[in-house]
Amino acid sequence: MLYCLYMKLTYKIDKKYDEAMIYEFLPPGGKNNKQGLADLLRLDSDDLSKLLKDKKLDLNKIIAYCVHDKYHQLLPYLKNSAADYQKSWDKINKAFFKMVASKTGQAWKYQEYFCVISAYHEGISSWGGNIIARRWSINADTQRKVTAHELVLSHFWTMLDNHDISKHWSEEQKWQYSEILSWCLLGLDPDFYKFWPWALKSHLFPINHQYHDLLPLQNKLKNLYLKSSDFPSFFEAALRLKK
Repeated sequence: MLYCLYMKLTYKIDKKYDEAMIYEFLPPGGKNNKQGLADLLRLDSDDLSKLLKDKKLDLNKIIAYCVHDKYHQLLPYLKNSAADYQKSWDKINKAFFKMVASKTGQAWKYQEYFCVISAYHEGISSWGGNIIARRWSINADTQRKVTAHELVLSHFWTMLDNHDISKHWSEEQKWQYSEILSWCLLGLDPDFYKFWPWALKSHLFPINHQYHDLLPLQNKLKNLYLKSSDFPSFFEAALRLKK
């Protein structure tokens, strides 16, 4: 059976996860890159400079201090966002998980997925895992589209891991394909549009994004998708294109 009746996305607050992910996105230069670090920690650069001067702490302790302080300030709002996001997502939860499994011809790896309400990160997938993250300060309804993208990215990572052609690809190659396959499924199949009817066409299959190196492959896969009869046949053809 491709779809489990009890599939669920649960929003939660996880301070340790949020802090751990900061280290995954540290800017080049670490503590010496004050503007990059300030942006990552959601601080004004002047406040970070003062903190670095006054506390005289190493980078790990600076991050721990900032996370503790941020959560002390934001915790009530994080809780509100978690409740609001959950209420909005629950309206599409069953139909969304069922449609993705049906369209891709692949069951979801996990029965339950979790979305961390982040004080820092706009959106994080887990590359085959069951934990994603979304920033706390987004409209409860409009957050659905990118949340869905992060979920489906993890779903495609699992499919790539399990396929003979792609299972030995590098993490970079799997990420590229997972990213683009997610855009294709959610942005080019109109059956998904009912989950985010407010989305502009330019946001459904974005090309003005930060991953400029993906554009040539993204356009190739888009054209291939539009010529395919269904998603599984497109998926197979897309992998052979890389082979």
